[in-house]
Amino acid sequence: MFFGEGIRFHIQHLVLTTLAQAAPPTPAEHELVKRLWNTDTWHVHVLEQVLAQHEPWLESFTNDGTIPGLLSSEDATLRDQGVWLCRRSVDVAPSWFERVLTPHWASGD
Repeated sequence: MFFGEGIRFHIQHLVLTTLAQAAPPTPAEHELVKRLWNTDTWHVHVLEQVLAQHEPWLESFTNDGTIPGLLSSEDATLRDQGVWLCRRSVDVAPSWFERVLTPHWASGD
């Protein structure tokens, strides 16, 4: 669906948006979205459509170390994506927000 030829982008995007509603995501769904996250084509779409404001996905990508990795990255672009994700998601996941940022508050980042 996402890695082959011949499927129109808007159909792929619709499938990605549907995956964002998985609560909680299955291991197979997490693996697929993680593969998409690691591509240049889909990275920002996963950030904006799947992770942002979807607490089950925030939890899943926090538990696997992805979001903590963004926030502690030496790469300013990745770090900014992590901060954007936190700001975008604080209203729907305040306890997640506090938990994911606590290590950075304690260290003064």
